[in-house]
Amino acid sequence: MLALPIIYGFFKKELLRKYQFWFVYLLFNFIFYLVLFDFSTLTVERYFMFLIVPSILIGAEAIYGLSGGNSVPKKRYIFAFAGFILLLLGVLFLPHDVIPLNPKEAYVDRIKSLDFRFLIPFTGGSGPSGFYFSSLFIMLSWLISIIAFLYCCIAKKYREIALVIFVVIGLGYNILFSGEYLYGSLYGSVDKIAKETIEYANSSDSVEHIITYNDIGAYYLRLSGKYYSRFYTASKRDYSPKIESYRGQYIIVDFPAIDKDGRYWPLIARCPILKKFQDKKIESYIFDCSKI
Repeated sequence: MLALPIIYGFFKKELLRKYQFWFVYLLFNFIFYLVLFDFSTLTVERYFMFLIVPSILIGAEAIYGLSGGNSVPKKRYIFAFAGFILLLLGVLFLPHDVIPLNPKEAYVDRIKSLDFRFLIPFTGGSGPSGFYFSSLFIMLSWLISIIAFLYCCIAKKYREIALVIFVVIGLGYNILFSGEYLYGSLYGSVDKIAKETIEYANSSDSVEHIITYNDIGAYYLRLSGKYYSRFYTASKRDYSPKIESYRGQYIIVDFPAIDKDGRYWPLIARCPILKKFQDKKIESYIFDCSKI
């Protein structure tokens, strides 16, 4: 919702002149954090927060300029909102597949075949556990928004309607995205499942020391004295020797999903399951490998 008006502002002399400092600031940050800064290994999302306020200033002025400063009848917003609800009902409740984060080929194959009915995991790094969101809904929202905004830029007839569509989808998308981040009501709450799993592990006498996937629950496991180690599925490190020799318990909050045919899952799944939790698309397991 902010990116498209900013790109538009680069081609409008009055906007470029008025917000020259902020355009330079945004460009410098964009180059620094996406080109010079290796965000594949270091945390970068927190730095994008500094882009929000100047983006809002430029984006709001661009949208106001496209509207000609005229107020839009409420009926058009109501119709646009009704269309957005239909988009929600038509997309979000379709069957969506959960595919493993690693290797990335599964995502590439889906995109190549134009099959977007899968869930994308959004993780919070060392912050919140994360959540799933529909890739089909993301793709359609962006596609409709880009078409509507481009129409606003090149045509005057029905520009008002196209701008309303752009604003409603932009706001609706962000509200829905934030809601799933906070509550996980559509595809399941990672936070809820993680808490239930860790509470069970900490209170169970059968669980003595734990390796936890993605380091989920490490703080609370350390408090109980049951934390042993962690593992990830990224290809940069191989945890196979550790997993093959380990004789204890695992907590697997299966988010992002582990490749069930990969190197780690078959090693862990040979052990009996002490407990399983599930909330819609989110599953978690406690495996006991102490007696294998």
